[in-house]
Amino acid sequence: MAKNIVIIGAGPGGYVCAIRAAQLGNTVTIIDSKQRPGGTCLNMGCIPSKNLLHASYEYYKAGHKFKKLGISVKELAIDIKQLQSQKNQVLDELGQGIQFLFKKNNIRFINAAAQIVSENQVKAGDEILNADAIVVAIGSMLRVLPNIPVDKSIVLSSADALDLDHVPKTIAIIGGGYIGLELGSVWSRLGSKIHVIETLDRIAPGLDPDLSQALYTTLEK
Repeated sequence: MAKNIVIIGAGPGGYVCAIRAAQLGNTVTIIDSKQRPGGTCLNMGCIPSKNLLHASYEYYKAGHKFKKLGISVKELAIDIKQLQSQKNQVLDELGQGIQFLFKKNNIRFINAAAQIVSENQVKAGDEILNADAIVVAIGSMLRVLPNIPVDKSIVLSSADALDLDHVPKTIAIIGGGYIGLELGSVWSRLGSKIHVIETLDRIAPGLDPDLSQALYTTLEK
């Protein structure tokens, strides 16, 4: 018997769940506060960071490795506006792909904040939705240090650091995990001086110690 299913969160967990639920014959509504579906991974995580890692490495190679191959690049420069525009274009295209899958599978997407108001009702914006089942797939959220407020000017979140419109002279990164190291790699290649501050005795503490040491050696170079 078909059911009304409401899913909160349009990230990889939510949109995959929505598509499969619709394929099984259910009526599906998915809600997300972000205009572009895809969750953290698409909007401010895996996809934009890998895009910038790729672009910054190409720039780094042009400035440091091409000469050995006999390739001369005169007046090498980075166009941050174009760099960010290209990144955002990729994100928009991938977001449109998810929207196409919603349309193909008759899934309703609501761009609004969601609130569970009873065991079978969800409020999306000003609309109340009845649901036989509610799936919560809200993913991760930014952790903010209580004594270091994010002002989006001097103190940035990891998401803010993906959208910088200039190359800062120096950046202090609090946390030596993979997110901070990815961002440090991007802006270091583009010309920033990077300082990584980690409370534990090594970077990437979640990795095997041998891998952590190998990564440290590479980054130090």
